[in-house]
This record gives sequence, structure tokens and C-alpha cells, in this order.
Amino acid sequence: MENQHQNGSHQQQQHPSRPRSQGSQFGQKGRSRGQLDNSSGHESRGSARSKNSRNNRHNNHQHHPKRRQQRGKLQRQDSGLSNASEHSELSGISSVSSGSRGAEAALLTNSQHSAVSSRRAMYSRQDSGRSFSSASSCTSYSSDESLSMSSSQKFMHNYKKPVMPAKSQYVALDCEMVGTMTGKSLCARVVLIDWKGRTVLDQYVKPTEEITDYRTFVSGITAAQIENAPSLQEVRPLVQARLSGKILVGHGLANDLECMGVDHPWHMVRDTALYEPFMKMHYGQMNPRKLKELAKEKLQRDIQVDGMAHDPAEDAIAALDLYKSHRPRWEACMTSQIKEGQRVLVEQQKQREQYEQYFAGLPMIAFAP
Repeated sequence: MENQHQNGSHQQQQHPSRPRSQGSQFGQKGRSRGQLDNSSGHESRGSARSKNSRNNRHNNHQHHPKRRQQRGKLQRQDSGLSNASEHSELSGISSVSSGSRGAEAALLTNSQHSAVSSRRAMYSRQDSGRSFSSASSCTSYSSDESLSMSSSQKFMHNYKKPVMPAKSQYVALDCEMVGTMTGKSLCARVVLIDWKGRTVLDQYVKPTEEITDYRTFVSGITAAQIENAPSLQEVRPLVQARLSGKILVGHGLANDLECMGVDHPWHMVRDTALYEPFMKMHYGQMNPRKLKELAKEKLQRDIQVDGMAHDPAEDAIAALDLYKSHRPRWEACMTSQIKEGQRVLVEQQKQREQYEQYFAGLPMIAFAP
């Protein structure tokens, strides 16, 4: 027996690979498959148990008496809110009264209160939209009423209305000129108009140079009118006295003041030729327009009719009326320009004082002759 056992063990040692290797391989495969099947079975059973437990918890949660009571309360509240919204839609009320809302909110818990408040906000938005649409649909105006409403509305400026100067401070100026031998245009007639269109000064002027072109078809000046007229040196003081402290209005005032040799402060000049809303864009540059065009467009007035001489009083009144049509906006612009000019002057004065202090602290260097 010992020999047989030794021979068997010897045979097994001589052939260790085939039966045992095959058996061990099949055995390992079988065990691995079994283990996998067992593990998958355990997992599937575990997942089924977890699903069953979740379903049981969910069912218990759903069918719990307290949960059922809470759901019933929420459903009754939702139905009450919907009934209230329908009632508000029928009766014209856009929302539920605040007292009932406060009483209901006191009975709810925090979580329920947040949920119901969101629903109430939705209902209130819907109700407000319905009430607004119903109101807008009920109120309809005729075209005549809308026109009357729009015309009755007061025009609102988009700027702060400035303090207006007194009307007695305004004077309108216009001059008529003639051509001379040197090619200059000299004043032959000067007219001043006050705020109400009354003539303040109407004076013919005799130029000191020889006249070559009276321009009668435009200016209306003839040789007989200026033959015995005073000279410009006599008329200039009269003009300066009437312009002192006044706001000067006109069209192309730079030419009128230059031909008379009179200066006027820039902030007291209202020139309709240089006012930007009255100018036109030409090749990217703002250019002045004719007084005739502005009077026709803005005032619906015909002046400087072709074939007739110009009336300086009529031209001065037209320029004054153009200024009146834009007076608040114009004065606001002038006020801002004056403030900006004052600010620049103050800065220049400070810079001048700083330069003086700086150079005063430097040592004086004496140069030998």
C-alpha cells in the first residue's frame, strides 16, 4: 500500500500539469462564475430590497395621516385661492383682501406658507393682468379726445429753465449798407427795435468814403436820402448809448457791428445766423441760413420779397421773433456757456498766480554786461 501510494504520488509528480492544471483551471473558472453569479444575485436582491424599502417609505409617507391632512389643507387652500381669483375676475376685484391672507398665513407652517405664498403671487399676477387688460379694453377714447388730450399736455423741456432777463433789456438791430470805392460795405442806415416791435432808432448815415454802389434794389438807399445825413462819427454814440446794458438780437450781427465800428459783449449777443438749431449742415460743417428762409420755415412769414427793397425794421422784427421762439433753450445754452467761461477764467487766474509764486522763489541771476 505504501508502494502504491508512493507510485501514485510519483505519477502525479511526473504529470503534474495536465489533469490538475485542467481541473484547476476549470475549477477556478467555475468558482469565478459562481462567485459572480452569487455577487450579482446579492446585488440584485439588495437593489430590490432598497427599492422596496424606498417604496414602502414613500407609501408610508404618502398615506400617513398627518401628510393626508396637510395635503387636504393645501388642496382646500388652492381651491379657495382659485375660487377667489375667479370671483375677483367676475366682480372686477384684482386680488384677495389682505385680512383673509393674514388669517390664512397664521394657520400655516413655514414650509406650507412659502408654497402658498408662491401660489398667491402667481394668482395675483394673473388677476392683475386680467384686471389691467379688462380696464384697458373698457377704456377707449375717440380720435378727437386723444387729440384734445395730447394738445392739452404741456410741453416739457429736457433742460432746466433759466432765469429770463427782463423784456426791456432786449434790442434788435439791422443795418443797410452800400458799396464804396475801396470795396468795403459801409453803413448807410441803422434801425433799432425794442421787444414789442417799436422803433427805438431809425437813422440814415452818410459814409465818409465815396459810394460806388447804393444797392437800391436790396437796401432801398438812394443818394437823396443820405445826402444831408449825419456822419458815422455822429451816429455811433447814439447807437452805443442805446445798446449799453442791452441784449442785442439780430441776424449777422458781426457785419452790422463791424460796419458801425461798435463793440458789444459776446454774452449779450443773440445772433440768429450763428444759433446752431437755425443753421444747416453742409459737407460736415454748420453754415448760417438766410433770414428769409428762417422766417418762412419757422414763422410762416414772407420777408425780403423778390423785386422789393429790404425793410431793416421788418428784418429786425423777424430776427427778434425767431429768438422768441427759442428763448428758453437759447438762454439755457448761454447760461452754460457763461458758467464755462467763468470757470476757465478762474483756472487761468490760478495758473497765473502759481507761475508768479514759482518764479518769485527762484534766485535772481545777475548777468555781467
